[in-house]
Amino acid sequence: MLKRATLGDTDLMSIESELNGLNGPMFDSDGPEEVATFARIMRSFLALDPAERPCAAEALLDPAFEDL
Repeated sequence: MLKRATLGDTDLMSIESELNGLNGPMFDSDGPEEVATFARIMRSFLALDPAERPCAAEALLDPAFEDL
């Protein structure tokens, strides 16, 4: 029997703290605000309840994507 993987709030906080600790050329220009925005967006994309996940059109309305 397959077990369903779950991602709880503790796991999301762990991922967010790991992202905050990243450095290197790819992340040098990203400040805490950009990392927090990325974590917020990823949290919405990874919601377990499909009704809570944004569709592509909704996701593109997020202020983080307004410069695209």
